[in-house]
Amino acid sequence: MAQQNITSLTLLFADEKKYNLEDWISLCRDYIQTIDAQKQPNWTTFKFDKAEEFKARGNAELASGNNETAAAYFTISILLEPHGKNTHIYLSNRSAAFTNLAKYDRALEDADRVIALNPSWSKGYSRAAVANFFLKRYDESLAAYQKGLQIEPDNEILKSGLAQVKAKVEAADANARGEECVAKGKYKEALDNFNVAVSKDETEAAYLSNRSEAYLALGNPTMALLDADTIISIRPNWFKGYAKRGEAMMRMDKYDDAAGAYATALNFDPENSKLKTELNRAVQDGVRHRAQKDMESKLKKDKEH
Repeated sequence: MAQQNITSLTLLFADEKKYNLEDWISLCRDYIQTIDAQKQPNWTTFKFDKAEEFKARGNAELASGNNETAAAYFTISILLEPHGKNTHIYLSNRSAAFTNLAKYDRALEDADRVIALNPSWSKGYSRAAVANFFLKRYDESLAAYQKGLQIEPDNEILKSGLAQVKAKVEAADANARGEECVAKGKYKEALDNFNVAVSKDETEAAYLSNRSEAYLALGNPTMALLDADTIISIRPNWFKGYAKRGEAMMRMDKYDDAAGAYATALNFDPENSKLKTELNRAVQDGVRHRAQKDMESKLKKDKEH
């Protein structure tokens, strides 16, 4: 390995494209740790300047949607300045990149470090709130937004985020009340609660599934079918949307359509015994229904002659 000094580290920075990002970061870490231990001349100024340079490069990559590269550049900034005056900014920016990459646990770790380093900066709480939101830790997300707003009460991003989390919490509460009503056979009350849940969170397929079930229980397969189709559009790989579509089609005497829906559901959950039973029932009812129609048609023709 080349001698590890400021010059060799500068060359390593320039040779980034020769490595994959993980290997390049690992090499940079080794170089930085070695040079740190040697306390080489001009190192303090060099590492701060380079940290700021990589922060700027990371911001550009973040803005372009290149989140892996952005996270790597912010990591270099953090390695160079792990306890510097702007470390909380590097961590905050990397948290944003990790959030965009759906690496929510890592985004939360960085956000927590931001808060520890600079508890009076609202952005740390905003980053933590967003990460917790995607981790479905809504109480923690709510608390983080509230702390951020204590620091910066007029921050529109924080206020908007808080409202979004509150809607999620209210939707979850309404859905839970609806499920309790279903358990008691109170389907009209259940429907009222599921309506609230869906109005608060239109993209949660589970709430739509529950509402579809309530519509079926109340004898309204048309509305149940609308919810089933919405579920499929939101989560096309979830068996339950197709299962609900099958149930609605059965209530509407559309047995072939029901069988098709159940067959699709089984593609996503092949071992589901209930789906297999419902598919067989749809096929058998379809056969009986067609036989009945044929008989009725024959009788009608006989009468005409």
